[in-house]
Amino acid sequence: MTTFEFGLPGRWWKVPLSSRDAMIRSAAALAEHVLGRADQLAQLRAEMKASVVKAADAAADSNARDFYFATEVVPGVPVPLLLAVYAPTLPPRLSTDASGQAAADALGAALRTGDSEATISTWAQGDTGVVRDLRVVQGSPEEEVSTARLRIDYWLVRRDSADTLVMSFTAPMYWEQVGESLLALTDAVVSTVSWAPASPTD
Repeated sequence: MTTFEFGLPGRWWKVPLSSRDAMIRSAAALAEHVLGRADQLAQLRAEMKASVVKAADAAADSNARDFYFATEVVPGVPVPLLLAVYAPTLPPRLSTDASGQAAADALGAALRTGDSEATISTWAQGDTGVVRDLRVVQGSPEEEVSTARLRIDYWLVRRDSADTLVMSFTAPMYWEQVGESLLALTDAVVSTVSWAPASPTD
């Protein structure tokens, strides 16, 4: 299987998913990094830690490979943006030896059929097809304050390859007010993706 790389603008915190203990420690360190150590902020740190652990747990449960939390994208402006990265295996019917655009169109059509609530866009980056799935995700009934979230999933499929990459960004719903700027940011991140053959030891 090939490997992939991408660039993230600003500052992001990578939360480990392989160990829950490491995940919890990382979430606590992130909350301290963002909010500081002041005693009066202890409750906010605890809430932030719990929120990050909950999101990281969900990413791990859905077999994410990596999970990131944006601490600063624009200098001085905190952006509550999460990124989970997946490498799923697509059904054979979605594999294609056609162009990147044709691969994206085929996958986009399948996603449209499965969910009428999403806004689907497709394009090509060289031999890579990109499908952007934009939707609003409602908060769970268990939440004390139910908060809708904006989720932007990018599916990247390659010509002549079964390799697939999914980059799933999530932000609070109020970021919809700057939706175009947010999409420009996430589109830019996806445009940095590059693929390389895995090393013999992988």
